[in-house]
Amino acid sequence: MEAVILIGLGLILIFVLLKNRDLSKRVKYNKAYVALFNEIVKEENDHALKDVNNYIASTDSIEFQNKGRIFKLFIELDQEIEYEQTLEQLDFKPLFYDGDKLKTDKIFYNSDSFVWVIATMARARKHHKQDVLDAVMAKLEVFDDILKHFVEYNVAKSAYKMFTEKDDRGVEFLKDLIEGNYAKLQYDKHLIGIYKKIAIALLAYGHEELDDGEKDDLRMLASSLVGAIITKDLDLYDEYGPVVTEEANAEVIECEETLEENTEEVKEENKD
Repeated sequence: MEAVILIGLGLILIFVLLKNRDLSKRVKYNKAYVALFNEIVKEENDHALKDVNNYIASTDSIEFQNKGRIFKLFIELDQEIEYEQTLEQLDFKPLFYDGDKLKTDKIFYNSDSFVWVIATMARARKHHKQDVLDAVMAKLEVFDDILKHFVEYNVAKSAYKMFTEKDDRGVEFLKDLIEGNYAKLQYDKHLIGIYKKIAIALLAYGHEELDDGEKDDLRMLASSLVGAIITKDLDLYDEYGPVVTEEANAEVIECEETLEENTEEVKEENKD
């Protein structure tokens, strides 16, 4: 009996060590990803494309290579240069799977990527690149069966509908999200605030009426780095310029810290 207990404890220890090793590697990958994020969002970065190319070439993680490709596609659209190869190479599967095994925790770890997917689609809309909108959404919809249970994916899907004027333009889901009717969905609790604000931005872009509180939330979105990018590309920034208050700054900092380094171990409470 003691031998069985010792073997069991040994297996648990090995599992914990492997888990910690994997998390440590993820933190290392994420630090490089954060550094890339910080470089790309600088307004006067003349070498953004070089930075992202170096990043993709230097990381040995297929997952983070594809997170980098989202950035790269965004930059190529911004600079109005050839983007077809990046679009073809972009693969979302490594963001959700290890090989062929679905890893739900990776969906949470990569919840920030959906913000950049939306930003990329907004930029594609700005430059009238329907092929980019269709291709990005088609690549995501391959995983619809698993992603349809997550808020982040549904916001991205609604953004696509809004930009392409399909179905109800995503309005029903976006309004439900803002009103708090998403209890049956999973989400990264640290980022739910920014996704609600993006939903408001999409409704404003679609000329849906906003109340005063929603307008304030949209101004808070415009105060963040990625929020400023999205609201500018949706032609909302001039009307809903950033608001600078202590509360707004605190929320912006919290959202951007989570966007920058989303490496916490995902727990069951994410479903609450």
